[in-house]
Amino acid sequence: MIPSRPRPRCVLAVAVTATLLAGCGNDSGDNSTATTPKRVAAEPGKAPRPSTRPAGRTVRLDGRPEGIVGDATTGLFAIIQRAPFRLALFDAGTRKVVKTVELPGAGRHLSLARPGGPVLVGAESANELVEVALPSGRTVRTVKTGNHPHDAAEADGRVWVADELGATVSVIRGDSVVRTIRSGFPQPAGVAVAGGNVGIVDVQGYDLSLFNAKTLRKVGLAPAGDGPTHVRAIGERFVVLDTRGDQLLVFRATPKPKLVGRLKLPGKPYGLAVDPSHQRVWATLTSFNQVAAIDLDGDRPRRVATYPSVRQPDTVGVNPKTGRVVVVGRTDGELQVIEPRLDDGR
Repeated sequence: MIPSRPRPRCVLAVAVTATLLAGCGNDSGDNSTATTPKRVAAEPGKAPRPSTRPAGRTVRLDGRPEGIVGDATTGLFAIIQRAPFRLALFDAGTRKVVKTVELPGAGRHLSLARPGGPVLVGAESANELVEVALPSGRTVRTVKTGNHPHDAAEADGRVWVADELGATVSVIRGDSVVRTIRSGFPQPAGVAVAGGNVGIVDVQGYDLSLFNAKTLRKVGLAPAGDGPTHVRAIGERFVVLDTRGDQLLVFRATPKPKLVGRLKLPGKPYGLAVDPSHQRVWATLTSFNQVAAIDLDGDRPRRVATYPSVRQPDTVGVNPKTGRVVVVGRTDGELQVIEPRLDDGR
């Protein structure tokens, strides 16, 4: 996340009153954020040097690795590298990179359009969404988006992209943007799809917005803690990490977002991955150099295991078929491969 950013040019910031004046207009005509005090996006905790050896096995990866997503169909993990801009396809079994793909700009987060790919890559510095096929690494398409595409998800044949610095969401079909949604977003960041709805976490509005994936109409809004950062879907539920609030939140996706469960997670939880096959959620605790396994068989989340991780574990990925987990350590460029027991998460 980016802790602060300029508002769009058509929005005026009034420093004396510390308020935001919404002036871009939006699809719903909702100007309810006009008097909302300015907020700052939450960031991961600053991790100390690890005092405990990471669980599992580790391997170093150059290029400042960060975002990651695991694929059950191919068994590969796609990992963003920020120097130079590229996507690495990593085989966690052999702990080797099998292919790299050049990207037009730097990115932070990854998702899959569906099992088997393609990988959805927000090339933030290029303002482009890149789709990369698995396992070939072929670039399927590149589409211009709004400002700073941070995260993306596919729903009903369209790709929804959170344009974090544009205060918009771009909806893409094929090779072009078919709708730009301006619905009171100060800083949209996380995107996920559940129950026929698209969930958007706003890291400056501290809320979860839901849109109908077919009609593109907004259907609900719910508070999402003291500083949410990421959202993923499991079944018909959205899982949100409230990084500043040190907690994980579970929302039912239909017909409107309803908070049904929460779990305290001290340590600035930031990286998030879901394993629907085993009803598992994985969250990194950045301040403690740890990664937590959370059972979500039902609405009430329950932590079942905690592993020591590599330093600054900002992102985590999981292969839903095998349950294998890969944690990315941002500070030292290390990848950590964990083979958890699936009966109890250990």
